Amino acid sequence: MGSRMVVSTNSMVKPILLPGITICSLMLSIVFSVFFVLLSHPEDVSLRNIIINTYLWKVIKFTFFQAFLSALLSVLIALLLSKSYFRNNFFCNIFLKLSSTIFVLPTTIITIGMLMVYGRSGWISQFFNTIKFEYSFNPYGFNGVILTNVFINLPFAIQLLLRSIRIISSDQWKIIDQLGMRHLEYFIRVEWYYLKRQIVPVFILIFVLSFSNFSIILIVGGGPSSTTIELAIYQMINFGPNYFQAAFLTFVQMMCCLLLITFVQKINIFPMIENDYEELSHNRYCSHIYHDSIVNKIIILISIVFFISPLSAIILDGINVELFKILKDPYFWQSFWNSAVIAIGSSSLCTLFAIIFLWSSRELYFQKMFFLYRSFKMISMTLIVLPNTSLVISLSHLLNDFLIIRSPYPLIIFINALMFVPYSIKMLEIPMNDTFQYYNNLCLSLKITGLNRFFVIEYDKLSYDIKKSFVLSCAFSFGDISTLTIFEENQFSTLPYYLYDHLNHYCVKEASSTSLLMLFFYMILFLSLRKSFQKKYD
Repeated sequence: MGSRMVVSTNSMVKPILLPGITICSLMLSIVFSVFFVLLSHPEDVSLRNIIINTYLWKVIKFTFFQAFLSALLSVLIALLLSKSYFRNNFFCNIFLKLSSTIFVLPTTIITIGMLMVYGRSGWISQFFNTIKFEYSFNPYGFNGVILTNVFINLPFAIQLLLRSIRIISSDQWKIIDQLGMRHLEYFIRVEWYYLKRQIVPVFILIFVLSFSNFSIILIVGGGPSSTTIELAIYQMINFGPNYFQAAFLTFVQMMCCLLLITFVQKINIFPMIENDYEELSHNRYCSHIYHDSIVNKIIILISIVFFISPLSAIILDGINVELFKILKDPYFWQSFWNSAVIAIGSSSLCTLFAIIFLWSSRELYFQKMFFLYRSFKMISMTLIVLPNTSLVISLSHLLNDFLIIRSPYPLIIFINALMFVPYSIKMLEIPMNDTFQYYNNLCLSLKITGLNRFFVIEYDKLSYDIKKSFVLSCAFSFGDISTLTIFEENQFSTLPYYLYDHLNHYCVKEASSTSLLMLFFYMILFLSLRKSFQKKYD
């Protein structure tokens, strides 16, 4: 009986693997097509000239340095703040909700909020002018890049480190008190054991995110001295064109980020954010080490002000006379409609791709085909490390030249879906694996397979995670500015491009009002996810 069961499951492997193999083949073909497009343009330049090009190495050096410093500062500050928030339950809950909001917002809106606070005509500058002090901070260039990267990545790092501290059990806290441990001894002997497992992967993930960020550098980058690989690729293709140099930089970024992500997966401690609204239980015993203090409250208040001020600036500065003009502007509503159609279409396609991919990859894992399983995971990571600018431009060339697709909708929907597939896979991987493990024997005994298995057995358990993947990929697609490279030669516009166009023409009030409206749309998406969660768990 047992042998017949094994045979039956093995006979199911090939058809089950076909959907995942199809998605993997699509991903690999996209990667190869990027290099095919970039290298297919004949240029009078040799590889030797590219390797000795001082500007390229200056760009690579700046990209590494700003990513390293952003990751280092984010982790160090997160260590301090995670310990501070753990001491204060009230502010901790406020922070978790606030950080989830920051995580959903696109970098374009956050960067503009930072300029409203730290810019030459921002809130801090106005305050210093009032008290007759000179404000010398320059939000553009290296300083602005580091500040904005830290602001965006710090909440992510705090959440993960805070969860590590909360794992410490009540019994351990009692033993700590009985032994009379002091702060330093406790940190070295107990807390560090839980934190060290997250610090390395958190550092590497923030490094990769800062390394490959495009929107921040595009808005606050300070010219040739503050250009990263992503922005350099954009400039080389659009203003050069230097396709061969762009291919070289694409390869450098891809290899660097892929090696780092592979290292994180190798040590098997890839961090994941759990449900944002689920109350995490406090196992903390009331130890003297973590009693709240005045100094701790001051640290928390300063951090809360730091996180809230850009969002407050967007709301307060966005309410101006230009707001009503924008609401009457048909070009704004056309941009909004374009963004909404693209976001809904790409998030639907992205979530479908992720489900199809995981449907096959989990079979590999539970049938102990670990080499193929790791190969699937590695392929799914390639689109994360591939520069978005190269991906967008290459696919737009291919689809326009070979398939002759003139409508921008299918082009951008397909590109955005591919860009966010790895993130959807990461969100759905654990829930789909857990559901498979729990119901697999039942499905085999009742001979429920294929789509029947998904809709009859699994969908109800996965509905929240699928909705979460859809909403988050919808939010990311709605605010993505990478596709701006497609729009520059035609009249098709989305909200991020509409916003960037105002910034590019120094229309600060119009940009502020547009940011406010985009923030409002994002809050609707954010609240819809929360309502969906409450319906499931209330």
